[in-house]
Amino acid sequence: MTRDDLISYRRNQQWINDAIKRYKTQKELAYSISSPSLDGMPKAQNKPSDAFEKLLDCYDEILEKLYLQQKEQNKIITKLMEMKDEPKPYRSLLTHYYIDGLSLEETSVKINYSYQKTSTMKNTALNKFDELCKSG
Repeated sequence: MTRDDLISYRRNQQWINDAIKRYKTQKELAYSISSPSLDGMPKAQNKPSDAFEKLLDCYDEILEKLYLQQKEQNKIITKLMEMKDEPKPYRSLLTHYYIDGLSLEETSVKINYSYQKTSTMKNTALNKFDELCKSG
């Protein structure tokens, strides 16, 4: 894990969430297509086809891969939690800026530092995050 993982966290998180929603919707649609329509007429027993079962297995496999990617995203949060906010709020800065998606100006207000100081601290905080990731 590196600073690049932290920097791309929000973009990756949004992609994962969108993909999970998309695949869950497609899976529900597949179920609704395969379910029998009730029109009052007797019909032969509706048995799922092999193709339908394979499709559902494929959806389950895709969702499992997305959940594994989510676990990787969670490791970034875990590493951030290992950072100490003493004497400067590096963890808070990185969390507000990269995880919450606040602008640098909004982040500086949250951590009670000037914009210039926050801008300077951001690089130091990223270096400390890299050190933490390399050491553990």
